[in-house]
Amino acid sequence: MMPRSVVLSAAALAALVLSLAACGRGGGGAAGPAADAGTVAAPPETVRADAAEPDAGDGGGPADAEGAAAPADAPADAVLETPGDAKPDELAVFAPCGEPPAGMACVPGGPFWRGADDGEPDERPRHRATVSTFYIDLHEVTNEEFQRCVTAGACRRPMPYREFTRPRQPIVATDWFNARDYCAWLGKRLPTEAEWEKAARGTDGAVYPWGDERPSCERAQYDGCKPATTLPVGGFAAGFWGLFDMAGNSWEWVADWHSDCYAGCDDACGADCEGLDPRGPCGGADVCPGRRFRVLKGGSWYWPAERLRASERRAMHPDSGVHRLGFRCAIGADEPARRVPVVPEVPDAHPAGRVDGGAPETAVAPLGPGQHELLATAPEEVLERPLADPRHYVRSNERRLDAWFPYIDGLGGGYFGIGADQNYTLLARARSDFAWLMDYDAVVVEVHRVYRALVLASADPEGFVACWDAEREEQTLALLAAAYPGDPELPALEEIYRRTQPLLTVYFHECLGRRRMRYPTGWLSDPALYRYVRRMMVEGRIRFLRGDLLGPTTVRGIGDAARRLGVPIRVVYLSNAEEWFRYDDAFRGSIAALPGDGTSVVLRTSERFELAPADGKWNYQVQSLADFVARLGDPGVAGLADFVRAAKVDEQEGSSRLGVSVPE
Repeated sequence: MMPRSVVLSAAALAALVLSLAACGRGGGGAAGPAADAGTVAAPPETVRADAAEPDAGDGGGPADAEGAAAPADAPADAVLETPGDAKPDELAVFAPCGEPPAGMACVPGGPFWRGADDGEPDERPRHRATVSTFYIDLHEVTNEEFQRCVTAGACRRPMPYREFTRPRQPIVATDWFNARDYCAWLGKRLPTEAEWEKAARGTDGAVYPWGDERPSCERAQYDGCKPATTLPVGGFAAGFWGLFDMAGNSWEWVADWHSDCYAGCDDACGADCEGLDPRGPCGGADVCPGRRFRVLKGGSWYWPAERLRASERRAMHPDSGVHRLGFRCAIGADEPARRVPVVPEVPDAHPAGRVDGGAPETAVAPLGPGQHELLATAPEEVLERPLADPRHYVRSNERRLDAWFPYIDGLGGGYFGIGADQNYTLLARARSDFAWLMDYDAVVVEVHRVYRALVLASADPEGFVACWDAEREEQTLALLAAAYPGDPELPALEEIYRRTQPLLTVYFHECLGRRRMRYPTGWLSDPALYRYVRRMMVEGRIRFLRGDLLGPTTVRGIGDAARRLGVPIRVVYLSNAEEWFRYDDAFRGSIAALPGDGTSVVLRTSERFELAPADGKWNYQVQSLADFVARLGDPGVAGLADFVRAAKVDEQEGSSRLGVSVPE
């Protein structure tokens, strides 16, 4: 197999260019009539073969409508005039275009114009970049294509939006991780931003995939074009390399982390965007300290014409997924692609009776005399303060709970946490004896009651997840009625199930598949953890209650109940709630009154304090409860910001710690 590139002398390159000029497969310029979506359109004859471009001597300016070179407007030191002036990466010989994999087009290796000096600050400066030969999907991944991956269990089904689910429409509402997983399932990958931009604008730096002419609704689907939704892929004329919809329809994820510019600003990409095959900050690695956003390209049906420029870069959290975000896949000419998707069998990493192949499962004993009454003594708060965030967080968006596992595994004792289902993973890993799950949002508390009914009715995670499928609604409502006969809140629970079902069915199917996709496991992907949670619910050892972290009643009541039960609170999980308030006397006193011991820890996530994230969004912090209580005793500590930066940060892991050591 030919290597990606071999650097030659300028003289050797010039001779090779002359011999290859007549057979180059590269294309550019405005394309002709739309080609069939399953074929590659022939490149216009007016555009040079990419292999010959370094010797063209035209200054590298953008092509006009007739294909002639326009005057260059790039800085003098960025203009490539002859092979002798070229940078080493531009003097490479690249793998030739072979027969593309089905549904893909070949983009020949070589230099091209990237960025723009007249665009947004993050597009600057306009410069030459070089990529090796690669293949890229002819069109955005469609709903029918993506569904095959969901059926195989390798992808999560995104939120279904009305008017966006027809088979040939591009799949939307995909976050970066889901897009990456789909491409990997096919033996492909997301394109780098450099690859995507060359595919979209050709070698001469065209503004749009069809050239430099202004957009119109005859060329692309964007804000103002009817209907106000995505269109089936391949409906417009093909652009460079025979590719469809590189402008408009849906934004497209690429592999790179975002930077504020390529060069010349404080947060420049710099060397990571230079040389052969640039991959952006940290080479596009899963974790990139100081980076929170991935890059979207191409504009969408929802955004105006100004966003259709091929140099446009939009920064977006990788876990975002709305009805404007799609993608297509790529693969290098020397990267072997599986022609038929195969989902490999994953050995069971959790043998029966053991967790993560480690410590044996802990039995959950029935409650002793009077313990149920003691567990229930914590009173619920009268909730009067409005929600700081009006959204109802009925599912977790914290993907890397495993960052905390070494600090909580097997701690036992009591567990106090706020929020939704992430608590089940944490309390099961901790092997907690009792758990109090509290939230200020009554909807979240009621969702826990729904979870309880369905867990009790489901012997395994697959059964629980099936309860959320739309076709099971009638049976699931019957389970709720059986779990809460005569309960005056039953109608509210039924309504909450109906409201959350579309969102949670997608989410729970994702959770169920995490082990197969080699993600950190949770209570639904690890059967042993699920069994532990279920036994805790069967034995009545989990209490759900409304409460206010800033109130004087519920948190103190939880501490009193734990003390009477004779169990220390070993895990306190606060999610990112502390980012939304300042510490008051009630909070300080309630936390100080929790009966902890030398092993007790506080777990929190943080987004606002420039700590390295583990998943593109959250830093996962662990703090000893004793250290937290001591800091709260300082009246000068008004909020989380007053001490969180004192934490020891592990930028590689995206975690931080206060008052605790890394477990051996």
